[in-house]
Amino acid sequence: NVRFLYAPGILQGGTRYTLYYVDKNMTLDEFDKKYKKQAEWIGHIDDYKENLRIQKVVDEINKAQEPNHFGNNRYALMFLPGDYGDDIDVSIGFMTQVAGLGITPVDTSIGKVECLARWHGDDPNNHNACVNFWRSIENLHMKKDTTWAVSQGTDMRRVKIDGSLALHDEHGWCSGGFLADSYITGTVDSGTQQ
Repeated sequence: NVRFLYAPGILQGGTRYTLYYVDKNMTLDEFDKKYKKQAEWIGHIDDYKENLRIQKVVDEINKAQEPNHFGNNRYALMFLPGDYGDDIDVSIGFMTQVAGLGITPVDTSIGKVECLARWHGDDPNNHNACVNFWRSIENLHMKKDTTWAVSQGTDMRRVKIDGSLALHDEHGWCSGGFLADSYITGTVDSGTQQ
């Protein structure tokens, strides 16, 4: 079984964060002992449903945060070490962080984490990432090609991507972002990125 934890109300510098942890490796007793008192909600997910549940939660967060440019909500999706398969695709919006909690990026593997520039609509002539601020990804291994169309106030650090990385969304405008200490096995297409 997989354990999934939702822990609201974390305060840092007066800002409310919502943390999500996923752990495939702990026993049910170990998980409950370590986290139950900290969490408002704990779900125990059967193996065959685990990725569907995880995907549903990250999709709900992205739906809320993608257009939430000046909102008050902050989310951190923390994946405990493990291999989550290649069918979890995390799209992230404003004020969202996705991180693996292993010692190295390859300790935590998922399908991909991406940031597209479509919150103004899906018109290919308007995939403008110059307003995609305040999001980050770090310490993860992604098993698929990914798109990281961002601007200032963003970072991609300590990731391994088994595939290619596009730093734009279908050659729409983008400017800024920080990429460091990462290994991409395919090509890096900077497109319009400066």
